[in-house]
Formats: sequence, structure tokens, C-alpha cells
Amino acid sequence: MTSDVLFPYRYKRIGMYIFLMGIVLGIWYLINQEGPPFLNWRVPALWFEGLDLSGAVFFGRITDNVLDELALILIIAGGILIGFSRCRDEDEYIRKLRSDSLIWAFYVNYGILAASIIFVYGLSFLWIMTFNMLTPLLFFLFRFYYLLYREKKSMYPDEK
Repeated sequence: MTSDVLFPYRYKRIGMYIFLMGIVLGIWYLINQEGPPFLNWRVPALWFEGLDLSGAVFFGRITDNVLDELALILIIAGGILIGFSRCRDEDEYIRKLRSDSLIWAFYVNYGILAASIIFVYGLSFLWIMTFNMLTPLLFFLFRFYYLLYREKKSMYPDEK
């Protein structure tokens, strides 16, 4: 039985490039806390409220450096392509690993989020929530590919 909800296998490599570009841009943004001037764009905003809580904009346009948004979109798109592209030899067992890994990722993610709600406050919590957008996908990718690697090692113990 084939699954129509998975991307073709060839999208996995494209996803890896997109994901790595997003990681590099995200790290660059975290180090510099701002993007290059050519990424200062006038963008539509459904809602924007500055740090000084004055001049809220609803359904308007603002000028923003879009590096952080670009990095997050690339990480999400690349991660989805990596995690939800068919494996070369996709079968029922791999689908079960994929499903179990996705459930496990959500349990771990919300466990960490619950602990953060209890123990983290202020702007630090905002950073936790920002990273929390990515952690279900990252936990899923880590667990799924770790289980695939472990399964391959147990099937072929003498290969390097």
C-alpha cells in the first residue's frame, strides 16, 4: 500500500539543502541579531506592536528585516521535505517508525514546553516559544533517522 501524503524520494535532497541554508541564516541572525540592509523590506502585517507598545498596526504595512522570517521558513520547509519524503525502500515498518517518531516528538516537545511554562519567565520565555515552533519537527527528524540508522546497523552489523 502506498501513501499519497508523502513527497517523492528525490525531494529529500532538495529539503536538505533548503534546511541547511535556513540553519546557516538562523545562526547568522542569532549571532548578529539583525540582517543585512538589503533584507529591509516593506511587508504586509496583520498585526504589529512595537516593543514600546505604541503605534500598533492592524492590517497595514511595516518595514522589517526579513532575515529571521526567511531562516524560519527555510528550516520548516526543508525539515518537512526531509521528514516527509519517501524513503528509498518505503514499507509498512518505515511508516510505523515515522508515525511513532512523530508521536514521540510531540510528547517530548510538550513536556519541554510544560517545564518551560513552569520554570522560565520574561523574554527568555519568548525565546523558548520561538524555538518551540521548530522543536516538534527537529525531534521528529532526529528520532526517525536515528531509528532508521539503528535498524540498518542491526540488519547489517559488519558494514561500516
